[in-house]
Amino acid sequence: MDPRALARVGGPSWRKVRPLFEHVSSLLLSVPGTARGELTTSYVKFLDQETQPQPYAVLWIKKASEMVLGLSLQNEASPPCFTHAPRGYGYKGLTKYVAIHEDDKIVPDLADWVQVAYAQVAGAGRAS
Repeated sequence: MDPRALARVGGPSWRKVRPLFEHVSSLLLSVPGTARGELTTSYVKFLDQETQPQPYAVLWIKKASEMVLGLSLQNEASPPCFTHAPRGYGYKGLTKYVAIHEDDKIVPDLADWVQVAYAQVAGAGRAS
């Protein structure tokens, strides 16, 4: 994980959301073990050698009360909590989004959806 991302959520205003950030980030980085999270201005993009330059996931950290996760789930049914991109949160190649607030529970099978997103982007990269 980019140390700048950890510093960004390290302040006192992130105290309530930080455990969710750490949990979601660890899921995003675990598929595969070579993935990395790179901080841009307001989001962390998750990719590795198999998917670059296209991230399989993006986690927006614009405000301390909410994170927005976007995944590349092209032709997959997904949990009802996933929606289209909220206004101001679109990213090319990502199709399903979920807002995460401090008291939210993480989708129980999020690790499975992350694997699907990774496999789709990695497969698309090998096909081109």
